[in-house]
Amino acid sequence: MKFELIFEPAKEMLNDSIYVDGAVRGTIIDVENNSFSFDHHVEPRFAQSSSAFQVAMAILQGLDVSTIKNVFVSSIDADSILSVATIRNPSWVNNIQFIKLLQDLSRIDNHGPSAVVPGEAIAGYHYAFRSARGVEETTDVLMSLVERAEEMYIDGRLFKDGNIQKFPGIAMALDRNLKIVNRVDGNVSFDDVYSFSGFGILFGENNRVTIGKKPFFPIKSLSTLWTHLSTFEKDDKKWGGADSIGGSPMGSGTSQTQVQVIARVREWAKM
Repeated sequence: MKFELIFEPAKEMLNDSIYVDGAVRGTIIDVENNSFSFDHHVEPRFAQSSSAFQVAMAILQGLDVSTIKNVFVSSIDADSILSVATIRNPSWVNNIQFIKLLQDLSRIDNHGPSAVVPGEAIAGYHYAFRSARGVEETTDVLMSLVERAEEMYIDGRLFKDGNIQKFPGIAMALDRNLKIVNRVDGNVSFDDVYSFSGFGILFGENNRVTIGKKPFFPIKSLSTLWTHLSTFEKDDKKWGGADSIGGSPMGSGTSQTQVQVIARVREWAKM
């Protein structure tokens, strides 16, 4: 079985292949060609399940991954890592503890930080798998983290709570009129946004930007924001996301400054 990290959604699906976490947009079940996409980056995101949970449910309901020749992955995060680990270890789906872990992953990965219950301890793997941040995303990096997940499954660390971790950057919370109501500089997370508003922006290291909103916060869907921001990027780089969360181009980050991003988000809101 071949695993490959790709940064643009495939336009055509190969036979005997699985595409996870946006490698093809939307969930597609093509039994005739033994080709499948497990994705949650479609609207309304509120109604979707994470890719890893979809993979597990597919295996439970008859998908024979031994017939798969290729697995394509769009990015490196907890969802994509556990998707690949599940494909490599299909017997894991018979472990109810693992299924419950994927249910929690689905809630948090799909809905974002706004779905975290106040005071909830987040599973440690979310933080262990973030160690790829700040390095070039490659297939080798992906597979090294998949192997780490497999080790954590065996020794039980996969199922243990972790300490809340934040990363260097700037968190800005904006109100419904897109005025900044709070700013935190230093080690930040979306907790620093959602504690003050249902909408905000994280500016991270390596020019990475994440923009998110709670689904019921009174501004329009973010689904058209990504195209708007992409028009200002160099080298035809693309922002991507769904109706409630998304971010700067994978790998390279954005070529736009913080001031420009904020101004263009405000511009988009008036369109």
